[in-house]
Amino acid sequence: MQKNRRNGYTVPCASLYPFQWNWDAGFHALGWMYIDPVKAMDEIRSMFKGQWDNGMLPHVVFHEVNDNYFPGPDIWKINLSKFSPKSIKTTGITQLPVFGFILERMIQVADLQQLNISDFVKEIFPKIVASHRYLYEYRDPYNEGLPCLFHNWESTDNSPIWDAVWDEMDLSNARDVSAFRKDNKKVDASMRPTDLDYKRYIYLIDLLVNNSYQEDKIVKSHPFLVQENMFIALLIRSNEALINIGKRFDWCVKDLEGWQLKSKTNFNNKFWCREENFYYPFDLNANSLIKKDIVGALVALFAGIPSAKQAGHLITKMNDEFIQHADWFLCPSYSSSAIDFDAKRYWRGPLWPNVNWLLYHGLLRYDFVDLANKVKEQTVFLIENYGMFEYFDPTPEEKNTDNINHKGLGGPDFSWTAAVYLDLKYNQNSL
Repeated sequence: MQKNRRNGYTVPCASLYPFQWNWDAGFHALGWMYIDPVKAMDEIRSMFKGQWDNGMLPHVVFHEVNDNYFPGPDIWKINLSKFSPKSIKTTGITQLPVFGFILERMIQVADLQQLNISDFVKEIFPKIVASHRYLYEYRDPYNEGLPCLFHNWESTDNSPIWDAVWDEMDLSNARDVSAFRKDNKKVDASMRPTDLDYKRYIYLIDLLVNNSYQEDKIVKSHPFLVQENMFIALLIRSNEALINIGKRFDWCVKDLEGWQLKSKTNFNNKFWCREENFYYPFDLNANSLIKKDIVGALVALFAGIPSAKQAGHLITKMNDEFIQHADWFLCPSYSSSAIDFDAKRYWRGPLWPNVNWLLYHGLLRYDFVDLANKVKEQTVFLIENYGMFEYFDPTPEEKNTDNINHKGLGGPDFSWTAAVYLDLKYNQNSL
């Protein structure tokens, strides 16, 4: 955490991600609560310096100039939007909404430390609400309480759920950007998205730029319009947290309660597949569920969305299909039963410490205590034995090997891994 600290914010990984990322910053703030609460609050303040006038909280804030990353601020051309900030550069898309429940956890930690952070809560609460309002007013074209994504970077970068979208995308006008990439030169390229993936990613950005980030125009023709259940589950959990905080401070939460009722009802109505007993994302362009068994469905437990019966089905799927036997580590980001499962390639199989943190609290919420503790213990074990890596290979440990880092993958010295480690080790309370 200290190594990756910059001027008021924390980078995820100095060699790979030299700016401030949105949902990373939330976890970073949580970690800082155990080291220096002032830095925790500054972390969130720094992130919200990039908030747009319409409430959109960008997925990256470029606080400083750094040419060691692609795509940098020049690609995004956010000045084309009347809502973009004038004094700081950002990307033109958002990311998973974690700050509601992160703020709730920070309050909980502050209470344990007998620390009063009420002034900070009063300062940041309306800004988080505004970021939720943006999702409901600008990203929910059918008024379902289920905001849609415009880019895969708004959620889990190269997840298998986007494959169906890529198959239908016309790339005849897309540009080859492989020569500009930095990421695949810093870590093993086999663990990163491919050059073809990046061609798609930049093409989506170019389309957003061509529409000057006007959401009403984008939803009419954009090839990437996905209601992603992990993103929305985190929105629902953050709504819940903001409602709890608002009631604690006697603030009006009427809008939040309205959004919450709509979102939770339609989440179950639209995403639950009775044949598979699992939640799936919905492709608005194809008008169909994307039936890929990804860890995002399990995050619904964290938000308290499924019934007890549905929760049982989710756990059965996790135990039967995500891992092949008891020696595997919970929880892979994708079902290991899938033919395109990849234990080492980013969101196509590896285990992520921050997602395990979400699962841990979700399992506790539904009284799967033994399973929750297993997830926690395995996460701590991997970190303590292999290092503060971005993500981990979930397959069984290799025996009699001298390569001690064979399970730690992606960026080293990763900040959110350190942050969730601190919370798992030093806070026994559930969220």
